[in-house]
Formats: sequence, C-alpha cells, structure tokens
Amino acid sequence: MPKTKKKNAHVWERDPNDWYVEPTWVWERFFARERFEGVIRDPSAGMGNCVNAARSAGYTVEARDLIARFPIIEQEEDFLQSSDEVDNICTNPPFKLCNEEPYPYIRHGLRLARRKFAIVMQASWVFGEERSHFLESLPLYRIYNVTPKPSMPPGAMIVAGHKPNSGAIDYVIAVFLQGYDGEPSHRWLRKGGRKQPRLAGF
Repeated sequence: MPKTKKKNAHVWERDPNDWYVEPTWVWERFFARERFEGVIRDPSAGMGNCVNAARSAGYTVEARDLIARFPIIEQEEDFLQSSDEVDNICTNPPFKLCNEEPYPYIRHGLRLARRKFAIVMQASWVFGEERSHFLESLPLYRIYNVTPKPSMPPGAMIVAGHKPNSGAIDYVIAVFLQGYDGEPSHRWLRKGGRKQPRLAGF
C-alpha cells in the first residue's frame, strides 16, 4: 500500500544553531503544575516563550541565549562556556547538544542548577537503551509527557509568519532535582489542562 503524506506535515531545513520554537502552551501548562524556589534562568531563551510563561507564573527569570535575536534576551552567552550558577534552569535546548554523546548540555545544566533543571527533550530519550541508562544515573525527578504532539518549527519559520499545525514527534519535559535519589514520577502535560476523574475501583 503506497504511503500517503501526512496532512499538515512539514519538512524544514535544519537550523544551523538548532533553534526550534515550542508552542507557548507547553510552558504555560508546565509552570501551572511544577513549582520552583528561587530564580529561574533560560539559557536558550530564543523568542522567550519559556521566559514569558515563567514570569506570568510569578517567577523571577533571567533570559540568555547564544544569539540575542529578540529584546527579551538580556545577555548573549554560550551556555556551555558559562560558570554562572543559578537556582533553576528551564529551557528548550539545541537538540544536537542533548542527543549526541556525551550529552554536554544536560551535564552542564546539572553543574549550574542548584535546585531544579527542566529541559525539553524528545520522548525517544526515555526509551533509548544507552540514553535511558544515562538518565537513570542522574537525579531525574519527574517526566512530563506533552500531549498533543507539539510542532516545533525552526525559529526562522515562526518569524516569517508560519503557523504550526500538529506535530509529528513526541516530546517530554524532564525535571532533575539536585540530591534526588528516587524513581522519577510521570505526569501528563495537556494543552487543555483537563484531568479525567479516576475510575472507580482503581
């Protein structure tokens, strides 16, 4: 049977800096569920979706990025060269720095975040054999399964006026907590925010 092209599917040229933009609702729902103490920094702030959502939730937030494309970026900085610690880090990082061994972005984030480190990653991370062992060696506290699949086009497409449709890749937000030594819990991060009542008898 011939393959049919998925409706509204897009194939984009890879951004040279792996700058991809997540929908605003992802961070809005995240900060409605996950609590933080102290300052939050987004070191790959991009257009500022995470920064704006965190500030709307009442947090003090620092916005940094390798390239200050938008006024919301307060400081240009190569995250991997930074030695500036902060209470918490929340970010949608360049995936190539997360997906390729030795996973420098994740390792460095855990060096700099004194409390929590929350990072968007492809859900396949949780299931990959080598990567799952790596995650298991870290203080992985919570995994939020993002639903429906969010579309994350290159930032240049958003700037050009492209309106994302349905996504083709599953994503999670992994939350690491310094000093945590238990099993990670799993939660759902839904666009609508609705939660079904638990079935009777379970």
